[in-house]
Amino acid sequence: MKTALSSFFCLLILLTGSALHAQGDGFASNSDQILEMLLGPGDSAGDIYGLTANSGMIGRANLKIEFDVNSAKIKKDALPIANALGAAMISPRGSLMSVLLKGHTDSDGDKKYNRKLSLKRAEAVRLYLVEKFKINPARISVKGVGEDEPLISNDTKEGKALNRRVEVVNTTGTKNVKMPDPKQGTKVDW
Repeated sequence: MKTALSSFFCLLILLTGSALHAQGDGFASNSDQILEMLLGPGDSAGDIYGLTANSGMIGRANLKIEFDVNSAKIKKDALPIANALGAAMISPRGSLMSVLLKGHTDSDGDKKYNRKLSLKRAEAVRLYLVEKFKINPARISVKGVGEDEPLISNDTKEGKALNRRVEVVNTTGTKNVKMPDPKQGTKVDW
């Protein structure tokens, strides 16, 4: 019974991870992708959505944590992505990582209002991670950049929706450190 239950949960985790991994739109969508984008390749050199260690983009991940217009409430559809970030931050490889959450808005509305709203969005994600995953709040800083750093043009409804997002930036020195791989059974004395 115990083995069957363990097998069921392993299969459930694999299927859930596969569904999240299949997003393929340039946004990090599962904890492994988030770790690779923030810390660099784990076991082998490689390319994550065209971002390599030499491109200067390792250490950043755009997450499709979406918000409604004029709202800092995380949309229900975005919770799996927020959960993937939390899982990445409490995993053995990401447990020493500190991050900056950068909130973004579209270009509608007043610039000053958008900057405040973007900060509230970053703070909402931080609060979610701290409460749900018990991550030390000192590991997560926040910044609101408003509409100043769009991912794509704000000329379309779809573009505006994609620009209402949270970006994660690795702020520790761990992004250039090869963390031990727990699958290899590496014993680490801290």
